[in-house]
Amino acid sequence: MLDATSLGSNVVRLAGRGIKLFLLTFLLVILGGILLAVLSVYTLGDSGGGYRFLAVVLVILEAGFLAFFLAGRRAFALTLAEGLATMKLGSSVVRLVFDRLPATDKPDGAALSPGLQTLKPGEAEHLLANASEVVRREAGQLGGIKEKIQSRLIDLVQKYSLLRVESKPGEPIDLQSIRRDLEENIDDRLADKMRGTARFYTLLVLIGFPVLVAVQTFALRMLTAP
Repeated sequence: MLDATSLGSNVVRLAGRGIKLFLLTFLLVILGGILLAVLSVYTLGDSGGGYRFLAVVLVILEAGFLAFFLAGRRAFALTLAEGLATMKLGSSVVRLVFDRLPATDKPDGAALSPGLQTLKPGEAEHLLANASEVVRREAGQLGGIKEKIQSRLIDLVQKYSLLRVESKPGEPIDLQSIRRDLEENIDDRLADKMRGTARFYTLLVLIGFPVLVAVQTFALRMLTAP
């Protein structure tokens, strides 16, 4: 389990980094919203004071919502990416999931039973889903940020495992090979995915927010036109 012994003080460090990222992102979006509100009022020019006030209220409300939205997405994604890169959290969850697979005929020192190296795709998917569910139930006992991190990692590990199974339709599935590949590469893959997620949401807000303000400012301007 990714409990106190495996996460240790790193959980506190990651949580601290996540909080800093959240606050910094939140502040930057709010400052951007203030700037857009000023530009919106300037664009409205000599329109009625009520319309200028409405423009400011709309932009500030939107800035607050988007700041909370983006800050939460970026903080979680980038914090998890750092944990994957520095603590190998993904490979730890891979071991947890694959260690829950049946091991009735596993030789001493072997990672998996020989029977798990020549499975049909449907059998492999079923076993992986069951093992992931067992680990998910165990993660429910952790609570707090540990449970959230591990639950997300279980979802991602299961997804990548099933993708590997589905990439070989009709062929015997070697779960030993899949386990070895995931343990070696999954942290880099998932860290890149998390960073990409953070970039996506950042660009979405950077582009979408000014466009939204421009559209509503134009609409208010049209309302005040003679």
